[in-house]
Amino acid sequence: MYKQIKVYPNPVTDLLTISNTEMMSGITIADMLGRILLKTRLNDTEMKIDMSKYPTGTYLVQVSVDSAIKTFKIIKR
Repeated sequence: MYKQIKVYPNPVTDLLTISNTEMMSGITIADMLGRILLKTRLNDTEMKIDMSKYPTGTYLVQVSVDSAIKTFKIIKR
C-alpha cells in the first residue's frame, strides 16, 4: 500500500504531486510546528498541490489510504 505512494518533486518550488496506485482518501499538510495548512478529503489516485504560496521550509505531508496514514517530509524552496 505505502510502497506505491510517490510524493515529488522533493524539494518542491511550485507544484507538489502525490500519487498512489490505490485510491487515497485524504491529504494533510502541516508545518514543523504542527499547524495544519491544508486538509482535504479525496477519492483519487493523484493530486497536485500548489506549494508556491507557502514559505520556504520543511513540511509534513500525511497521505491517508483507507484507514492507514503515511507521513512524508518535504522541503519547500
